[in-house]
Amino acid sequence: MTMATEGRKRTIALLALAFTVALAFAACERNAAGDSGTGEDGSNGSPRFRNWIDAEQEDARSARNASNDSLSAGEASWLFAVRSIDLDGAAFSGASLKENRLTVVNFWATWCGPCVKELPALGRVANDYARRGVGIIGVLVDGVTETGKTDDGAIDAAKALLADADATYTSVLPDRAIGESYLGAVSSIPTTLIVDAGGNIVTEFLGNRNEEEWRKILDDALSE
Repeated sequence: MTMATEGRKRTIALLALAFTVALAFAACERNAAGDSGTGEDGSNGSPRFRNWIDAEQEDARSARNASNDSLSAGEASWLFAVRSIDLDGAAFSGASLKENRLTVVNFWATWCGPCVKELPALGRVANDYARRGVGIIGVLVDGVTETGKTDDGAIDAAKALLADADATYTSVLPDRAIGESYLGAVSSIPTTLIVDAGGNIVTEFLGNRNEEEWRKILDDALSE
């Protein structure tokens, strides 16, 4: 295979990633004031992507429906194929997550109020449950622009938010494996899934959770 052919394949792959991310997150830009810009239905103008879900502000029925909403077929082996970078630009391989008994994958954005609100709880839970084989990673959905390039402003904001929340677990940028295998099913954030070492989704849900709820979710998942 010639170098020219290899170059064309790499270009096509990058364009595919850019298109996937752009499709999933078009019209979901953070405004300058940090306001959601949503209407009464929580939509930002996209028919398939709500800005966020704040589980604590939903009524009981809505919260219950959100937490039980199934977003995928129950299989997430794509997670172990992730080859991305973290917020400091260091290489990240999803293969390392196979060492965890459970991996929590939290899709979040800097402009998402409920996402930011649960960062301290996630940080504390990440520290306390690491010894039980639970790993937590965040996927910063606004860390990549609509053209597929990294957004340095969003990344800097995310690092500051994580530092303020004392949340030291790793956050990564969406890569091709994430984009092609899961983002198309994400309609709201925060969206969280818990994956076992075999690549099976143990549970997944929409909306943020407080620390007590997070501990119950993980205790239940570990008992299965």
